[in-house]
Amino acid sequence: MKNCLYLFLFLFACCNPKASGQDLLVTSRGDSLQVRLHEVEGEYIRFDWKERLRTTVRELPRSEVAVLIKGFYENQKRPRDTQKNTENTDSAQSAAKGEKVPDTESIEVAFLDTIQISSSYSPEWQLGAYAGLSKRLFSPKIGLSQSELDYLQKIKTGYSFGIAANHFFKKRWGLGLRYDTYRSDARKNETNTNKVNIQFIGLSLLHRSPLSGVGGYIQSGFEIGYQPYRNHAVINGLESLLHAKSMGWGISVGYHRAVAEKIILSLTGTCLIGVSYKMTTEVNGSRQTLYLNRKDFEDLTRAAITLGIAFADVVPNLFRTK
Repeated sequence: MKNCLYLFLFLFACCNPKASGQDLLVTSRGDSLQVRLHEVEGEYIRFDWKERLRTTVRELPRSEVAVLIKGFYENQKRPRDTQKNTENTDSAQSAAKGEKVPDTESIEVAFLDTIQISSSYSPEWQLGAYAGLSKRLFSPKIGLSQSELDYLQKIKTGYSFGIAANHFFKKRWGLGLRYDTYRSDARKNETNTNKVNIQFIGLSLLHRSPLSGVGGYIQSGFEIGYQPYRNHAVINGLESLLHAKSMGWGISVGYHRAVAEKIILSLTGTCLIGVSYKMTTEVNGSRQTLYLNRKDFEDLTRAAITLGIAFADVVPNLFRTK
């Protein structure tokens, strides 16, 4: 797992978001720019401009813009579609005349009114999966021996994995569905084992904040949902199955970074909280429900650090919010 973490951090440092501007903007000075247009009405033209590791939103006075063609570079990749836009293409080429200016400084001069609103790739939809290390946070009972404490640490330590689907209805705010599961498999000896599974199924309220200096963004979330517990235990050779149900809530904070136009990697810390007041046990086919005292409550609280990959804007156009 440590090697996977190092590899993941290396990808964060080395990978760059792929430029995704498909529109052509030609300035009155003859500079041809590959951008993604936002607003084309009014006195200013607003668009995404990609440079190095970040994306910024720029404004240019309409008087400084000679030609605008939406989807120009996308059509360049599709010759059949290009034939449909022959008139627009010819007008753009005649307006640009000169070659595309590669010099960043000369292009920067063309932006007489420059603003920086965002500095990261922020898709509307995300669908992804994650996995990592996790640990339960309950406190051991007083009076346990050292061997019992060591065994308890094995029970508390496990791994988490899950899937999440998120939709950002605004630039920074979104909602999501999340499924998370925690598992641990502890063995003291042949007659004492515990296989624990804690699941979480719930809703998320999400917020993301762009990082202008390093690229990417910080995504934080508040989760609430259903949290079932299951423990297949063998105690001194006697096999038993324990069930519990509860509601849970949690918080998460993660660093997200696009490594391609529709692929985002993430490193996230999560804490999920829950307590069960009632336990169902099954021993030799006999089932019994136990109502636990406060000191015996089953604490389901756990923390996790996970690595994730998400695919952005994978929802069909028919279902996208305009």
